[in-house]
Amino acid sequence: MPYKTLKTIDYEAHHDSKTVGTEYERRIHNYGIFKSGLYPFLIDHQELSQDRRELFITPLREIAIACERIEYNSAELKSKLKELPPIAEELYLKKSLINEITTSNRLSGIAVRRTEVKAALDSINKDNQEQVRFAPMAKMYNKILEDDFQRIESFVDLRKVYNQLLFGLIEKEQMPDGAFFRNRPVSIKNDQQKIIFQLPGNENDLEQRLSNWLKFISNKNIPFMIKGLLAHGYFENIHPFYDGNGRTSRYILSLYLARKLDLVTGLNVAQAIYENRESYEKALLALGDQGNFAEGSFFINDSLSMIENRQRKIIEDLDVNIKQLSRTNKKIQQIYQINSPEYFVLNLLLQSKIFTDNQADGLLDREIVEISENSKHSKRAINLAIKSLEQKKQITTLKKNPFQHSIDIN
Repeated sequence: MPYKTLKTIDYEAHHDSKTVGTEYERRIHNYGIFKSGLYPFLIDHQELSQDRRELFITPLREIAIACERIEYNSAELKSKLKELPPIAEELYLKKSLINEITTSNRLSGIAVRRTEVKAALDSINKDNQEQVRFAPMAKMYNKILEDDFQRIESFVDLRKVYNQLLFGLIEKEQMPDGAFFRNRPVSIKNDQQKIIFQLPGNENDLEQRLSNWLKFISNKNIPFMIKGLLAHGYFENIHPFYDGNGRTSRYILSLYLARKLDLVTGLNVAQAIYENRESYEKALLALGDQGNFAEGSFFINDSLSMIENRQRKIIEDLDVNIKQLSRTNKKIQQIYQINSPEYFVLNLLLQSKIFTDNQADGLLDREIVEISENSKHSKRAINLAIKSLEQKKQITTLKKNPFQHSIDIN
């Protein structure tokens, strides 16, 4: 017999309150249930309900299996990254970071180009970084690549993440007007920007809800995947800020999964949601639907499915890229010896071509020269090799200021 939402059971029982009430009591008192200590806003026909229920998870077989598969995929992703040369790995992770920031902003209805995010990432160590759009956000995400995992243990920590992540991206009138969070009602809109319901504004109430959230995320007696995803869904449900809730909660989940699983999975949270945004929105609404009595099992199951599917797609793409790198490298070795500067240049341009989404994101000539400083090749030898390869039409010029070349891998 399939496990159904309580709202479905209510419908099938022709809205017999005794039937659905009995099933709810059976679930909430079931052996092995995960109670969160979190009390989400519950919505009844687009109106805020006064019903107060604790968010809970039934330990379904599907959830346990999905968690195990995700950990298996994570181990495989770590193994795939180890197969990559260091430069290819760096380029691939940078590509993932750029795509994640771009997608997270697009999910929030923000117009953004990948070139903007790349420019922001390139500026993070420069003096004018705060003047570059998305640079503070790029800096925050880049900390994930540096294994600098920011801890969130207090309201101060949470507000600090919000301020740093969204610096320059939130309109002044949309900034929190309470000590840490919003203090007025907020309207929740769908993808078409239509208001579907409104949440109350009371910072004292939000502080209590987020105090419970902080306790929950530090609870070591709940499986980490369930904890991370439920914390994400609850944060979205209570909307502690006027604007930027989605981007903040996605960043926190990225941070968490990168630490608990691997960098690639962590840097694909927004992309997993984007590929399944309709089902994700439905799952999020179901989480706060009064008819489901604050059961989070289905939100967890749907979220796990999104992450697992994204992981499998990444693994398949990496397999193709790794094979292409090996195959083309063998062709290059038929023309140039491995210890030649020409091979050195072509090998780097090949990695750059395969492991970036856009040629403009690839290695510049000066970066190839910098990398060569750790090899036996001199700067002069590398520059001469680039000139020779261009004359032989084995590489082409993409731009001249600064110089950048590309290899034709066909």
